[in-house]
Amino acid sequence: RLVRVFLGSTKVTSAGLKHLRGNTDLTVLNLGETQVDDACTEVLQEFKNLRNLYLERTKITPKTIDTLK
Repeated sequence: RLVRVFLGSTKVTSAGLKHLRGNTDLTVLNLGETQVDDACTEVLQEFKNLRNLYLERTKITPKTIDTLK
């Protein structure tokens, strides 16, 4: 059971986030300074218990961030 995942400053991509699917208890996810982009939106929306999401210096656009609020 994953609750907090820190992937900041790693080589993770949007495609790699698929491996986190099913972790419904996830509350903190740090993706700062990674190569994730708007393609990860569907996966991020699955984390209903997510309270803290760090996306600084990623390729995710402000429009996508608005859909995650």
